[in-house]
Amino acid sequence: MQTVLLVDPDPEFLEWAQGQLTASTVRVLVATDAEKALQLYQTRRPDIVMAEVRITPFTGLDLLRRIRQTEPNAIVLLTSAFATTHSVIESTKLGAFDFIRKESLPFTLKMVVDAALKAQAELQSATELTPELTVEQHKESIIGRSEAMQKVFKMIGRVAASDAPVLITGESGSGKELVARAIHNHSAREGQFYVAINCAAIPENLLESELFGHEKGAFTGAVAQRIGRFEQCSKGTLFMDEIGDMPLPVQAKILRVLQDGEFSRVGSNGQLTTNARIIAATNKDLEDEVVRKTFREDLFYRLNVVRVHIPPLR
Repeated sequence: MQTVLLVDPDPEFLEWAQGQLTASTVRVLVATDAEKALQLYQTRRPDIVMAEVRITPFTGLDLLRRIRQTEPNAIVLLTSAFATTHSVIESTKLGAFDFIRKESLPFTLKMVVDAALKAQAELQSATELTPELTVEQHKESIIGRSEAMQKVFKMIGRVAASDAPVLITGESGSGKELVARAIHNHSAREGQFYVAINCAAIPENLLESELFGHEKGAFTGAVAQRIGRFEQCSKGTLFMDEIGDMPLPVQAKILRVLQDGEFSRVGSNGQLTTNARIIAATNKDLEDEVVRKTFREDLFYRLNVVRVHIPPLR
């Protein structure tokens, strides 16, 4: 018999949920505070935990963190009637199995719990969710209550823990830079340089210098050595907006950075290295641009390791 631990400060909600879930094959435990929930988890070892974020004396996020510190494969679902961008991203980053808006539970409770119990049975020895045990609080500028935006928040939590290149797609004004900043803020690079440049707004003859820097005398007006954004953002994050408008010659040099982490300042034969994380964004269909030969196919595949698509605001 599988066991579910429900944690919520509202006794009426617990009574309702317990009645919905109790069956011959499922045992339901309940707790109204985080300390009792942690004690029950340690002594009874339920198969899954479903906890409200706003519990005391510590939050559902803290409960999730503590549980997964002792049991990395634990399946924990978080719920909230007042889900914030931060809570959704952090729960995913910490390894929550799912984050569910409480208003949907009258329609989805049994389905969600059944899916989690099935996953627990199938993934007893391994899980794809990796906990991140050090979390800082951030105020996010992204807002959104729709299911589509909740998926974006969860994706941010997943990709923030890695250094893989990210390609953000979506219409102009949909919030691509906000997503890039959120990925940086929730990553291990938080506190390092985050620099955003608009590839469409910088003339081609200056874009290379902006990205890679230049030596004194490299061209007319180069009166002093200048470091570029890749050098500045080493250990940090470089966000390249409107990368679909980047000239082909510069694309080739960006590809080299992605492949080898190496580049040269304009006017120099010396090699420099960087481990800047690249996040790119575009409102164009890059697959179509590849067909048109206006965007390098090899660069597209290097950037398209993880794609986050932002839904239209409408």
